[in-house]
Amino acid sequence: MDRIKAAELLKKHRICDRCLRRYIKDVARADLIEARRNRAQCETCRGIFYSRDLKNLLIRRLSEYDFRTFNVGIRLPEACEEADRSISIELGLVDYLPVRSAASDYFRRYISRKMNVRVSRSPEINVVIEFDGSSKNVIVFERRAIYRLNVAKSRGSRLQASPCSSCGGRGCELCRWTGKSRDDSLESYLLFELPERLSSSVPKIIWPLKDMPELTSSGVGYPVYVIFSSIKKRRTAPLIIDEEPVSGIRILSVYSVSAPLSLHRPFTLDVSLCVETSDGCTRELVRSFERTGELTFIGQDSGKTWKRRLELLKDRFAEGCCFTGRMESGINLYSVLGIKSSSRDKRPLNYLAASGSIKSFTLEIFRASLPD
Repeated sequence: MDRIKAAELLKKHRICDRCLRRYIKDVARADLIEARRNRAQCETCRGIFYSRDLKNLLIRRLSEYDFRTFNVGIRLPEACEEADRSISIELGLVDYLPVRSAASDYFRRYISRKMNVRVSRSPEINVVIEFDGSSKNVIVFERRAIYRLNVAKSRGSRLQASPCSSCGGRGCELCRWTGKSRDDSLESYLLFELPERLSSSVPKIIWPLKDMPELTSSGVGYPVYVIFSSIKKRRTAPLIIDEEPVSGIRILSVYSVSAPLSLHRPFTLDVSLCVETSDGCTRELVRSFERTGELTFIGQDSGKTWKRRLELLKDRFAEGCCFTGRMESGINLYSVLGIKSSSRDKRPLNYLAASGSIKSFTLEIFRASLPD
């Protein structure tokens, strides 16, 4: 019965051998040989399975990218899919494989074999193939790439770049619309030098501790998130990022963030806090630290009072006026220690020390419960 259907189908339609097998499983060899003549003019696939030009274009475009996972979508003319549906109705088929699905499966296998990568539902790149026989196009959509950098910063080095001198920070062609200058800061390196090395877009940078730009940090480092909407050298990015991109700043570790990034909820830092005063580490200062339990801040924008905690766990007098503790994000230590006044939306209700009694501080970060 199948062989009779195949012979009748080839009399009525120009169907290639691959599409013939999509409809009918038991096909005579003679029918397959006849169907091969229709590969370039197949009514349902337009020869997408056999186009060497398309395959060459596909591999050439994908070779520009450094990726592990991908997926494929196919765009065929509406006439192809309409012919596919009409033939399935004509033959009374229910469980056949539609031409677009068959082409997607075919090119998934082809790319996996040629480039040693795997198909994923949440891929690093999505490949869209547009094909109508005469014209061919390959479009690549990239998933954004997020990297977390742990940065050690010495005194005097700069994390954030100064405003662009040409536009005053508003954004212009000279600064690539970032509003930032090309200077000797880490932010300048991330915005200008790094994208050229990664063949990437200009990244978005998130500073979870941006209230402390003058912070001198060590331990596991100061966390910085870098988000690329387009990055071709995705797999090698952690190796390309310099260990010491600018003077006084070392990048201790770099790793990819796979989870959705959200810094709206508070996170905690296990830290060692050391303060310097003109009078040394007095007992009065230690008592003021020990009395302080919870710090409260007022959010003027929302009109609500929200709380942040700084828990001092242990003091170390022999090493200076130093304390180990656990602090939540959103605490501006410059303000809390009375070194600088804070912005209106982060005004503290109580302080760790009287204004002017502390000249400077250092913070060593042991662990950060930030998004991974």
